[in-house]
Amino acid sequence: MQLHIQNNRLIEQDVILNNQYLLLISMGFFASFIKDFIFQYYQLAVFDFIIMLSCILHTLMPYKAKLSDDGKLIIYGVILLFMLFFLLLFRLESTILFYIPMTFSLGIYFDLNKNKFAVILLALLIVISIVLCYTIDSPSSMGEYGSDYNKFTDIVNVVNSVLFSLFSIYIIVQRNQLLFSYQLEFDEKLKSNVKTSIEPNVLSELNELIYSDYTVFYLRFKEMDPIFIHKIELLAPNLIAEEMKVVILMYMNYSTKEIAKITNSSFNAIQAKKHRIRRKLSIPSSVNVIDFLRSL
Repeated sequence: MQLHIQNNRLIEQDVILNNQYLLLISMGFFASFIKDFIFQYYQLAVFDFIIMLSCILHTLMPYKAKLSDDGKLIIYGVILLFMLFFLLLFRLESTILFYIPMTFSLGIYFDLNKNKFAVILLALLIVISIVLCYTIDSPSSMGEYGSDYNKFTDIVNVVNSVLFSLFSIYIIVQRNQLLFSYQLEFDEKLKSNVKTSIEPNVLSELNELIYSDYTVFYLRFKEMDPIFIHKIELLAPNLIAEEMKVVILMYMNYSTKEIAKITNSSFNAIQAKKHRIRRKLSIPSSVNVIDFLRSL
């Protein structure tokens, strides 16, 4: 149970760090909102307010209600597109500095292994946005704004960008320390060959989650039985996410037909995945896959 508690604390600390980062972003956009509102640039003020409010609302959400990776990727992409639009329209060049912490946050909020294609697309969008801002003339120019507005804009953008970048580095360092401290205890538990078990009430919760939200299900399962996941990853590091999903469902004694229904796949497709899983885990043909998984 101590291992489960430690894993739960790791997740809670990670969520706290993410929430702190979002609150800092909301404070930065609040400063921009005040500036734009005072100078009566209401289009920019509305954009600042939307980002600020979104960050605050996300920090207030309970953990299970937070957006999935797909949802966060979509919102992140929309923010980048809004930034590009205002940069090209209003030519506020100091805003380009915001792309520095935005690049940092790609590594903070997204798992490259799980969302490789989407993260690469977002990174390319950042690069393309910076290039466009320096190569395409905008319909407006900074000269149309007052010199006081330009001065305050540059100050706010520089200060915010520096703070966001420094705090991004801080979060990365803190996260690495959390993972290292957890790994030390996890290795000790693994060496002692302590086999965790899933309590009946948690098993019931998992059975409900598998049909409603696989992301939350996977995090909950990993929290309750991290050693099983770790051993599977050691035995087959080339196992893809969909195959890991089938492994967990087999471990939980779901039939091939049930797995096909849960994953929206055909019966034959699941059989093919089982064959690939057997090969990747080096399970002899004479050994039952489920028996092998339960013996780990």
